[in-house]
Amino acid sequence: MGFSEDRAKGRFGERYLIFAANPYVLWDAAESWKATWQKHGKVPVDTFQTPKIDFDRLLDIGATIPMFAETRLVLIRDVNRATEPQMERLLKILKQFGPTTKTLVTASELDKRKKWVKTISTWSLVEEFPAIYPEKLPGWAQRIAGEFGWHLSPAAADLLASTYGDDLFATRQTIERATFFIGRQRRVEVADIEPLLAGEGMHSVFLLLDAAAAADLGRALAIVRSLFASDDYPPIWLSSLASLLTRLLKLLELNEPNDVTASQLTGIKPYFMKKSRDQASRFGPEGLVNGIRACYETEWAIRTSPLPERTAWELLAWRLCSRSSMARFSLFDLESADSGE
Repeated sequence: MGFSEDRAKGRFGERYLIFAANPYVLWDAAESWKATWQKHGKVPVDTFQTPKIDFDRLLDIGATIPMFAETRLVLIRDVNRATEPQMERLLKILKQFGPTTKTLVTASELDKRKKWVKTISTWSLVEEFPAIYPEKLPGWAQRIAGEFGWHLSPAAADLLASTYGDDLFATRQTIERATFFIGRQRRVEVADIEPLLAGEGMHSVFLLLDAAAAADLGRALAIVRSLFASDDYPPIWLSSLASLLTRLLKLLELNEPNDVTASQLTGIKPYFMKKSRDQASRFGPEGLVNGIRACYETEWAIRTSPLPERTAWELLAWRLCSRSSMARFSLFDLESADSGE
């Protein structure tokens, strides 16, 4: 995570090559690199994006006299997308840059068999960042929050990691949005983050399941109502909820202690595994079966009765929290429910 000490202090050399499997790391590294050089004074940065690198412009920049008289930063992104002929020309261009020109090249893949990788590695510093494993994701969330002057509680960091996985851009975006609501220089808890995640992808469904696992009806109903307060409520969330319950049931049945193996067998993401095991344990096999049944009965009620969809969801939340196996819709006068009485 981050640069080595030499790189962090600005001792990059003339050329610097970064490989990172996660696109956020490439972006973060490039921003850190630029900041290192620019903090001592304004330095222009020329950025080139493959596969549309303007090689003629690069060559012109390298050949002009000012390039040899003042420091200039050249950032070449996603260079692994360039063709072999493009790479050959690019290497020739890079050799023409003078000692005061600092060049950063980023790529998402490191194939040491490639000729250009072998060539550039002989006269360039190379920094490689492998894929970010699930157990490292909370640490990245805390690191990103630290850039905004925050300290995430372990539970809040786990929540962000569980919601977004290795999409660190989404994690950063949520943290950045949160700065407008809860201020800076403070400890951030789960309760501070949750309101910002309402309607965020599958997060609301996951939160509903978590509230139901804890038998917290008040929280479950609040989540359901927030779903319908948004303008983009997707009907697919009902089938998604049934799918999550089914995966939890499979997780219980397998009783597989290894998270990686359990993830492969159930389709539950590794960074969800700890929370999923807790949810499955709280529901128990019977509660999960009843929950799956409740989802299908809710869908049937929405399709075939005048019961308002929001009311059907609220009844579903109640059934999930109570672990009830009864067909609760039969207890209501649908015409009264439809009229709001």
